[in-house]
Amino acid sequence: LIVAPAQSALALTRAGVVPDMIVIADCNEMQYLLDGVPMDQVEALILGVTCSPGLYTKYHGKIITFNANQGVDAWISDIFKEFWIGIR
Repeated sequence: LIVAPAQSALALTRAGVVPDMIVIADCNEMQYLLDGVPMDQVEALILGVTCSPGLYTKYHGKIITFNANQGVDAWISDIFKEFWIGIR
């Protein structure tokens, strides 16, 4: 099982290793880190709750969420509790 931060996913791919899971905790737009990574071969994208909405849209069906920023993420998770369950 290879779990990689998004910052290393492309380097791993270029070395012939496709991670099983990729983690993004940063709330900034991080899609560019996944450009060139064969996401169809990645089993899951583990996203902090406050990550860019575009990631949730683009990789719907591969997403596992977690609270990366305990205060803000927990607050958002409580508000959208039933929605999070639906996108996992």
